Amino acid sequence: MIINQGGQVADPELLVFLRVATYDLETKKMVMVGSALVRVFNPGKKKGEGLLHVGGHQLRLHSGMPNTKGLSQMNSTDLDTNPVVPGCSLLIRLLPYSEDPVPAPSYPSGYYKSESSKPTVSENRLFATYEAEHKINPRSEKDMILRLQQFENVTNSGGSDIQLTNWLLEKLDIKKQGVTELAGDLVLNRCIRYRVKVGLKVEI
Repeated sequence: MIINQGGQVADPELLVFLRVATYDLETKKMVMVGSALVRVFNPGKKKGEGLLHVGGHQLRLHSGMPNTKGLSQMNSTDLDTNPVVPGCSLLIRLLPYSEDPVPAPSYPSGYYKSESSKPTVSENRLFATYEAEHKINPRSEKDMILRLQQFENVTNSGGSDIQLTNWLLEKLDIKKQGVTELAGDLVLNRCIRYRVKVGLKVEI
């Protein structure tokens, strides 16, 4: 995504508001997984100046919308008090404009600043559980799309990576789906799955 390609003087307080959507298999509706706010510029040496927040950033996703009274008063911290979406983050890069885009480095390379997204103890347990059940959990975006097609009994399912991507993009396109209402937030309580082998411990 190119921002300010015309080279106009940008507001040093410029923020980018990002939202991640998905398709809920149970409700058969598109829902918002979470949101993130990121500053485009770091403060410059003089008031009113800013330096591009260059580099890769791993952003935690928060449920809901920013707690603000209006767009003109929005701050980069307006999502901080919203519930965190467990085990879910977003990788972005902020780079100066270039005619030849630079390929994105891999996550294990350490390129992305991820201090604020360091997993909690609970999230590490969540990742371990997902890994332990790798036989039933999708291992890639392609596997997830194929599962969705199977769930919906899509005729002529499968195809090339490009065909699968186009099918998913059309599935997530609200206008093409004829949806007249805004997508709601993912209900985080429904993300909990009871495992018989582990059991449940309750303290009162």
